[in-house]
Amino acid sequence: MKATIYFTSWVFALSCLFACAHQKDSVNFSPIGSFVLVKVEGQTLPARVNHDGTSIRVVSGQLEFTEDGGAMSETVFGPPNGGDIHRRVTANYTQIGDELLLRWEGAGVTKGLLEDGSFTMENEGMTFTYVKE
Repeated sequence: MKATIYFTSWVFALSCLFACAHQKDSVNFSPIGSFVLVKVEGQTLPARVNHDGTSIRVVSGQLEFTEDGGAMSETVFGPPNGGDIHRRVTANYTQIGDELLLRWEGAGVTKGLLEDGSFTMENEGMTFTYVKE
């Protein structure tokens, strides 16, 4: 009888441990607000990255999420020759847990991850990391 009670208690404890291990620390925080671009391809801004065989500077960036499911991104790039280019694009987003799915107007779809006050996404073959203001 005692063996059955100990075994049952042990199984219960392990079940709780495994259930807790599958939970994320940053579950479902709201993306609504403004995020500032801090890294591209792991490099702190301003950064020089290679895009489609061309070296460009990424000067700054901002990403805003609204309550109605809209998003706006503005990034300042410095091409090899000439002045800075401000690229502004809009999207609609859907949040599923810690993931955001962005559907860019006139472009494709990007999936990103909300985690500990930051947002990271792969776009145009590069990793962009933002922090919430």
